[in-house]
Amino acid sequence: MLSALVKSYVDTTHSGNVPCLEDAVTATENKMGVTEALAHYVAETETRVAFPAAMMELS
Repeated sequence: MLSALVKSYVDTTHSGNVPCLEDAVTATENKMGVTEALAHYVAETETRVAFPAAMMELS
């Protein structure tokens, strides 16, 4: 998380804008939340959903 904040700070500074730590933290937390939600969705889908055909059979 720290590296993402540093990158955001440096990118914002290089673009000539004034960095806002609150915005950088919010963006980082949102990205982490999406990643965690996607992992949870995939795990639950694999355990709860039984597709009628294997993926290899469909292609």
